[in-house]
Amino acid sequence: MKNFVRPGKSVPVTAPALGVASGQAFAIDTLVGFAGFTAAQGEPVEMHIEGVFRVPGLGATVGAPVYFDAAAGAFALTDVGNIKCGVAVAPNEVRLTPGLG
Repeated sequence: MKNFVRPGKSVPVTAPALGVASGQAFAIDTLVGFAGFTAAQGEPVEMHIEGVFRVPGLGATVGAPVYFDAAAGAFALTDVGNIKCGVAVAPNEVRLTPGLG
């Protein structure tokens, strides 16, 4: 297929203000993911946007929608002011699905 670019489970982005640490969750607009490696502000970083990720302290019911609070840099179970980003597949695991926010 001529227009295929890549599988898309991760995408290259520019690290946001303050940079990111490897494994840190962050958002760019409504796109939520985890940093593949540590990068300073403005540097390229691979953002993993699809898959199942461990989120200690989430405490969700399996099947519950999961949101990301970009201001706090943390996952949440409420939608008020947060970005919908996936679904809980275990109490402390989220299945990220791009395009929900």
